[in-house]
Amino acid sequence: CNIAVLPDSMCNLHDLRILDISRCTELLNLPPLFGNLMNLEDLRLSSCFNLKQLPLSFGNLYFLRFLNLLSCYELQLLPESINLEKLEVLILRRCCRLQNLPPSFATIKYLRILDLAGCEAVHVSTEMLTTSLEYLNLQRCLNLQTQPYHFENFNKLKFLNLSQCLP
Repeated sequence: CNIAVLPDSMCNLHDLRILDISRCTELLNLPPLFGNLMNLEDLRLSSCFNLKQLPLSFGNLYFLRFLNLLSCYELQLLPESINLEKLEVLILRRCCRLQNLPPSFATIKYLRILDLAGCEAVHVSTEMLTTSLEYLNLQRCLNLQTQPYHFENFNKLKFLNLSQCLP
């Protein structure tokens, strides 16, 4: 896929539920009004190697349940006001330049799966994670906040990978 820019008119597809634009390696940004796709439930942006940021309106995707940003190597920031309350699965694996999870991240109360493997620059602490997690992959997250790690409230956790990241 050689698409570098998505048309603004795409944001008028108000009934769109699933959008897969994976492997659009030239894609730099999503349209500013991307958050108008308010009924979107499943968004796949894996291997959009040059995607640098998500628009501020991204937090308006209230019904989003699945978000795959696997191998978005250039992605550095997630929007500060991320209101993805219904999000269940978030894959950020190999987003090498991602630096921070926004403070509002801890309010995503239905998040079950979080994959941050290979996000070597991201700063993570257990305080910024929701306790509803069942799967947490922090492999090669080299900037885990210093101990103590408080996992005692993660009662639903079934999979935890901390390999190659602890001091």
